[in-house]
Amino acid sequence: MSFFNGMCALSLVGILTASVANAKDSKLRINTQESDIEFKAIGNPSALVVLGKGQGIEGGMVFSEGGSVNGQVIVDLTTLTTGLSLRDKHLKNKYLEVGTFKTAEFSLQKIQWKSAESAMNQPIVEQEFSGIMKIKNVEKVVAGVVSSVPGKDKVNATFKFTILLEDFAITIPSFAGITMAKDVEITANIVLHKETTP
Repeated sequence: MSFFNGMCALSLVGILTASVANAKDSKLRINTQESDIEFKAIGNPSALVVLGKGQGIEGGMVFSEGGSVNGQVIVDLTTLTTGLSLRDKHLKNKYLEVGTFKTAEFSLQKIQWKSAESAMNQPIVEQEFSGIMKIKNVEKVVAGVVSSVPGKDKVNATFKFTILLEDFAITIPSFAGITMAKDVEITANIVLHKETTP
C-alpha cells in the first residue's frame, strides 16, 4: 500500500469512528408544557416577599460519548408574573426590558449526569451544577444545586440558584416605596424526555 493510500485509509477510519461516536451521543429534551420557573425576591422592609413564576422554557442537553454535556435552556421573560399586574409591567418593561431582551439563556457546562441514560435512571440530591447565564445580553457564570427524580419515560429535575441583579445590568427594582434586595432566588422545575441524536 502506498503512503498516499495509507493516509486515505486512516482518514476514512477516522471519519467512520467519529460517525459512530456521534451516533452514540444522546440528548434530553425539555417538555415546555410541564416545565416552569419560580423566583423569590425579598423587599425592604424584609416582611415583603415577592414570588413569581414564568413559563415558555425550551431547550435540552446533549451528552457526548465521553460524558461531556452541552445544555441550553431558554426562558421567555414575557411570561413572568408576580400576581400584581402593575408590578409585572414594571418588572418586564422597566427592569428586564423585554421589548429588547425577550429571553434569558442558560448554557449548562457541568452536571453530575454523564449521559441521558444516567439522568433517566440515577436520582440525584442537591448536586452541584454550573454554567453561563445570559440576561440582557450580559453573560455571567452561575452555579447552584440540582435534584432529580426519574420517571418511566422522563426525569423531573429541580435547579436552584441565586443571581445578583447588578451582575446583569438590572437596576434594583423599587415599587410603592419598597426597594427589593440585590439578589433573586431562582428555582427551575424542568421535565426532560430522552431522545437520541440521528
